[in-house]
Amino acid sequence: MKKWLLVAVVIIAVAFSGCGGGSTPTKDVKSIFETWLEAAKAIESMRADHSLAIETCPKGSSRCTRVDIEGRLYVKDNKQLDELELTVGTTKQRIRQYLFEDEVYVATMVEGEWVANKVDLPLYFNSAEGEAEMESLYKRGALVVGTAVQTRSIAGEECACVTLSAQLSKLSTVDREFLLFSGGLSTISNVDTYIDAINSYSMKLCLLPNGMVLDSEMNLGFDADALPPDGIISSHILSTVLDYEVNPVIPDSLFNLP
Repeated sequence: MKKWLLVAVVIIAVAFSGCGGGSTPTKDVKSIFETWLEAAKAIESMRADHSLAIETCPKGSSRCTRVDIEGRLYVKDNKQLDELELTVGTTKQRIRQYLFEDEVYVATMVEGEWVANKVDLPLYFNSAEGEAEMESLYKRGALVVGTAVQTRSIAGEECACVTLSAQLSKLSTVDREFLLFSGGLSTISNVDTYIDAINSYSMKLCLLPNGMVLDSEMNLGFDADALPPDGIISSHILSTVLDYEVNPVIPDSLFNLP
């Protein structure tokens, strides 16, 4: 599980307000991020209730598509189950999403029973791959931490918020694929076109020393001229953790497919 982002909604092609706090220049931003990164890698299991909003904007249109999501995420080792309710306008749908080492399944309710089907994705990074890629981007200077940290109170806990931005000239093809995946575009069919069209990537993470991310905001942008007429020119994801447990006892049977 990508603990730095908490949830990847792989089937969609696509902060709390009123939190106090201030922004202060500090020489310790990197150490805050590195402390969190090490703690995140050490998390073996987790349960998190979360909310998520994904907004994608198509080329040549002023109307963006927004998907609002409420869910509960279970993680153990390299297995992940996310129970989700998706809302698009007035339409709601419940799904279960199973992410394993190299397979993804999505379950929907059919006549009162959950039915799971395997999903073949153009882009997929499992838990271990996602964590390794995130750390690699940072250590190579391809993902740079900003120069200021903001302290915020979220869900009763004090966290440190840092910003990161991608250095496009340092990104490999695999790096760009990872940015597409983390930006909610794992289902796109013309991957090569989007890889070449990325022109911006940034995120803000509100971190706890125990390895959790309480709040995150991600922005991924593309060169519209390089995309087809129906291409996605931007993706914006807001994610907030409402409640969580680190290293709870989670039975393996929870990840059995229905």
